[in-house]
Amino acid sequence: MSLHDKDHGPVVLITRVRTSNQGNQALSMAWVSLLRDAYPSADVGMIERGPTYLTPYRLADFEPETAIEKFEQIVSDVLSIDWKSATPAPMTQVALLDCPSALPVWRRSLLRMWRSRRLRNLARVTRGPYARRLALFDRARLVVSNPAGEFQQSSTEVALVYLLELRIAQRLGCKTALVNITLEADHPILKILIPYVCDMLDLLEVRDHQSAAYYKSLGGKKEPIILPDAAILTKACPSEPRGKSIAVAINSHQVRTLGNEGRWKAFLLRLQTLGYKPALVTNEWISEEQLYQRLSAETGVPIMGQLADYEDYASVLATFDAVMTSRLHSAVLSLAGGVPVIPMEPTNFKMKGFFDQMAVDARIILLNTPDWEDQIEASLGEISGNRQILSRKIITSRDRWRDTIRSNLSANLAEV
Repeated sequence: MSLHDKDHGPVVLITRVRTSNQGNQALSMAWVSLLRDAYPSADVGMIERGPTYLTPYRLADFEPETAIEKFEQIVSDVLSIDWKSATPAPMTQVALLDCPSALPVWRRSLLRMWRSRRLRNLARVTRGPYARRLALFDRARLVVSNPAGEFQQSSTEVALVYLLELRIAQRLGCKTALVNITLEADHPILKILIPYVCDMLDLLEVRDHQSAAYYKSLGGKKEPIILPDAAILTKACPSEPRGKSIAVAINSHQVRTLGNEGRWKAFLLRLQTLGYKPALVTNEWISEEQLYQRLSAETGVPIMGQLADYEDYASVLATFDAVMTSRLHSAVLSLAGGVPVIPMEPTNFKMKGFFDQMAVDARIILLNTPDWEDQIEASLGEISGNRQILSRKIITSRDRWRDTIRSNLSANLAEV
C-alpha cells in the first residue's frame, strides 16, 4: 500500500483483547478511547498482543556482537510470508475479561499453562493467522503497542516479541508508537535492541522518570513522553468510608519469591485483632486464586471483586477506607476512585515511579524489610484519621492528571 493510502488507513492498537487482568482491561479501553479522540475519522481498533507465531524466537540464540543483524534477519524472514493476498486481520473495539472463577477447573489449568508459555511453546501456529496480521499492518497509518509494562528486569522473550512486531510494522512503512511502558529490562540483548527499535518510533511514552532515565542510559536518542499509567482514566464513583474496611491485594509471585505466606496469614489475623475488616482483592485473580483460597480458609478474610470487570472492580475498591496493594493496577484503580493506597513492593521502582509521577503522598512499603507489617499498621493509623482529606487530595491529583494525559497525548499524536 502506498504511503499516501496509509494516511487514511486504520489505527491499530496491539494490546490485551482477552485478559483475566482488570488492569490490562482498563488500559486497553483507556488507550482505545485516547486514540479515537486523537483520530476521530479513523478506524481505531485492537488486536491481541503477543502473537504466537513470534514466540519461538529466543534471546539465547542472539550474540551481542551480531544482535541487530540477527534481529533484522528475523524480521526479514517473517516478512517473507506470503501475506499480500491475505485478508487483513479483524480488529475489535472492546477488551473482554475472562473470568477464570467461572471456568471449569480443567480450563483454568489450561489457561495458566498457556500464560506460562508451556503450551504455546509446544507448537508454532501456521503462518495463515500471522499473514492476516501483516496484511492489516500494511494498511495501517499507525501501529501502537501497549505492553502494559512488560519490560521488567526479568523480561526476556515477551519483550522480544513486542520489539519484533514494532520493527515489522516499521519495515512495512507504518508509523509506530510504544506506550504505557516501564523500562527496566536486565537482559544484555534487550539492552541493545530496546534503543535500536525505540529510536525509530514516532512516539515513545513511558510511565515514570526512571524508565526515561533507563532508556537514555542505553544510548536512546528519542525524547520520551512521561505520563502516569493510563488506567487512571477509569471511571469509578467515590464512596463514603465504611469504618476500618481494608482491601488487601497481594502479588502471589512476590509471596513465592519472598517465602512470606505464613507472615501474610499472621498479619491478616493481626489486622482483625486490631479491629480492621480486611478483604482480599486483586486485579490478577488467575494468579492469586490458590493463595487467596488458602489465606481465606485459614483467616476467615473474605475475597471480593474476582468476577468484576475493570470499572466494577474500581467501584468495589472505592467502597474501602484504604487499599494496601502490591499489584500496581489495584493501586491505580483505587486512586481512580479516590481511595488512599498503601503501596507495597519488594523493590523501590514500579510503585514508586507511579506514585512519584502522580504526586500522591504515599510511603512505599518494601516487603523485603523485616518490619513491613509494623510499617503497614502505622500507615493504616495515619489514614484512619485523615481519610476524607486524603481522598480529596487524591481526586484533585487524579483529575489534573486525567486532563494532562488527554491533552498531552492528543497534541503528540496529532504530530505523528
